[in-house]
Amino acid sequence: MALSLLNAKSESLRRDQALQVNIAAACGLQSVLRSNLGPSGTLKMLVDGAGAIKLTKDGKVLLAEMQITNPTALMIAKAATAQDEVAGDGTTSVCLLVGELLRQAERYISEGLHPRVVVEGFDLAKKEALDFLDKFKVEKEIDRELLLQVARTSLSTKINSRLAGSLTAGIVDAVLAVHEPPKPIDLHMVEIMKMQHRDAAETRLIKGLCLDHGARHPDMPKRVENAYILTLNVSLEYEKSEVNSGIYYSTAGQREKLIESERRFVDDKLRKIVELKKHVCGNDLKKNFVVINQKGIDPLSLDVLQKNGILALRRAKRRNMERLQLVCGGVAQNSVDDLTPEVLGWAGLVYEQTLGEEKYTFVEEVKDPKSVTLLIKGPNAHTITQIQEAVRDGLRAVKNAIEDKCVVPGAGAFEIACAAHLSGDFKRKTAKGRAKMGVQAFADALLILPKTLAANAGFDTQEVIVALQDECASAHVAGVDLRTGEPMDPAVEGIWDNYRVKRHALHSCSVIASNLLSVDEIMRFSRAFKSQRRRPLVVDLDLYTILNLGRLTVLGLRRVSQHRNSIKDRYRSLRSFLKILPTFLRINRSSVTTIRDMSHPIKVVVLGEGAVGKSAVTMSLIRSRFVTEYDPTIEDSYSTSRTIEGVEYRLDILDTAGQYEYRGLFAAQHLTSADAFLLVYDITSPDSLLALEEFNDMICASSEAEAEARGDQFLHPVRIVVGNKCDLASERKIVSGDGLSWARGKGCYFMETSAKLRVNIEETFALLVRRVVEQRQIQGNPIRGPVSSSSIAHKEHQSLPKIPYIESKRRRFLCFC
Repeated sequence: MALSLLNAKSESLRRDQALQVNIAAACGLQSVLRSNLGPSGTLKMLVDGAGAIKLTKDGKVLLAEMQITNPTALMIAKAATAQDEVAGDGTTSVCLLVGELLRQAERYISEGLHPRVVVEGFDLAKKEALDFLDKFKVEKEIDRELLLQVARTSLSTKINSRLAGSLTAGIVDAVLAVHEPPKPIDLHMVEIMKMQHRDAAETRLIKGLCLDHGARHPDMPKRVENAYILTLNVSLEYEKSEVNSGIYYSTAGQREKLIESERRFVDDKLRKIVELKKHVCGNDLKKNFVVINQKGIDPLSLDVLQKNGILALRRAKRRNMERLQLVCGGVAQNSVDDLTPEVLGWAGLVYEQTLGEEKYTFVEEVKDPKSVTLLIKGPNAHTITQIQEAVRDGLRAVKNAIEDKCVVPGAGAFEIACAAHLSGDFKRKTAKGRAKMGVQAFADALLILPKTLAANAGFDTQEVIVALQDECASAHVAGVDLRTGEPMDPAVEGIWDNYRVKRHALHSCSVIASNLLSVDEIMRFSRAFKSQRRRPLVVDLDLYTILNLGRLTVLGLRRVSQHRNSIKDRYRSLRSFLKILPTFLRINRSSVTTIRDMSHPIKVVVLGEGAVGKSAVTMSLIRSRFVTEYDPTIEDSYSTSRTIEGVEYRLDILDTAGQYEYRGLFAAQHLTSADAFLLVYDITSPDSLLALEEFNDMICASSEAEAEARGDQFLHPVRIVVGNKCDLASERKIVSGDGLSWARGKGCYFMETSAKLRVNIEETFALLVRRVVEQRQIQGNPIRGPVSSSSIAHKEHQSLPKIPYIESKRRRFLCFC
């Protein structure tokens, strides 16, 4: 009743109904993904609106491709996606565990137990399960043999065992090649190249680089050995002037001089490249020279290079240019003025392979590669996609094992042992009162994983679970043998899971299940209630209306033309005609429609560590107030509008999780669909500024991958580094110069704000809007709005504009834009 008074169009579900809706949604998502778990799991066929087919059993892919509309299921899907982003695996396990936790809780709630008591038991069981995991893990020397077992375990859950065995060694060697202790492992240094050719078993590791194009000159060599490699970002073709200019000639001689002068600039660059080649190769026919250029090389320049025995590739991708230096050594050059032998890389073999109409260039036999390539082959697109998904999970599994320095016995062994521990000594001795029922529900829910593994392999779940529990009672570590259905020792069979996958899954599942059990009402509001402000009208006229309007226009013009002798009479007649139009439009009310929102949408994602003030900055803009109580954010979205220089913009702001355990909860598509990012740190916490490194790398990697998938030029998204809590001047540990230097080094803008005093909040978002407008104009996606005169020159490879100093009226805080 109270809700209907607030909004007559609202809908709500109370208490038992809300709980049943949440449980049904979780169980429904569980039933969809249940059959995909484990090596014996089945595939799902996804068919989109255009009829394209995708075969997969990867939980992340399924959750991303399925059109989930139920809010509860969508929340669980986000938690599962976060599991994949943080740990690299365990997506399906999270969905199964959340659904089973709610199913087990329903048994006790239906008997009269309050949901809050069950949640209390879940919290106790979660803490004990995490402690038990720390004791159950196996700390072993992370050698190549153990990593092979970890990779084989991960791959076997996605593809058949024969193919998994052939890919295991390549994945382990790829991770070991890019691992440089004590630095963290960067899997972006493992390039994945797809080639639709022959059999999937021919997928191999290339300790070098594979470029998806070849030489453009037919007479250039297709294979060279002992090659010096020059990496360039220099245009070797005629370029038009940046300003409009014209040159006129009257004779053929003048024309020849004009052509000669145009070529002189390019010929001088070519001459320096040829001189460097002669300097390092001399007359030794066993030495060769290769030029790989990120920019263009025109046909005349290619001909010059070919005549001097140089293999040249043009328009290489930027990501390949960066990896090329890690593979071959050397330094990329933006100019040919100071070329020396020290800037050259080296490769033992460079060759070109033609496959149909496609050409591939391989750079192999390098000395110490810090970047490698996994060449995935397959007879069709379905097989290649499936292998690519498996390879991605395998790389993450090996990386996790190296960084965790420990592993966990797999095949359901941990779940069996943990369930026995929780329902045994812990329940009897530690848990008190009715919370024991929540602990028992948690323990029973853990058994869903070994049950599902056995069911997917075709065995009776009850027999398998009883046998495993008997073996566990004998103080033995026991997992499910999917070949026989009998208990086996995972350590002997070489079946290992990642520690961080288990830990993150236990934490996120209990949090999501507890939150859903705490919901006592589900409210859905009408969109029309969100804003009651008047919207501008747009006239939408049918053909009959247009004809009548045209007839009135002609009559009005005739009346105007009849009074040529008097300007006053002509003005009076025109004014009378204009008065007719509103009356005419009121008669045709059916032709007037309201545009829902004419403001320009700009999506903003706020990132940063926990407790730095991300929500405070957001709420200061949205509601003009300061949030005094700290409540960790999982994911909140807000919408507001601002008028910048007479143009209205709608800001869709996503406030994301800062706590590590919640950090991955926001979906990956938020990174690629966002127009701008606020990277917030606390000026009293140096660690919060260092934490922005991870967020910035995540933004750039996602944006570059999205641009590459679309085939667009990559431009860094708009990013503003915000130093918050400037009102705490006495506690400041990061001076403004350090924050500015860090932002400049990453190509970001910089601001210092105070959400408490509302200083520079509006200025920050105004700067953000202007930079997004400029960015869209550069990308060829202009929107109506203020664009500064420097926007055309503001490109990715150029330096940022000079920094003006803006002084706040209330406090002297820095604002760099």
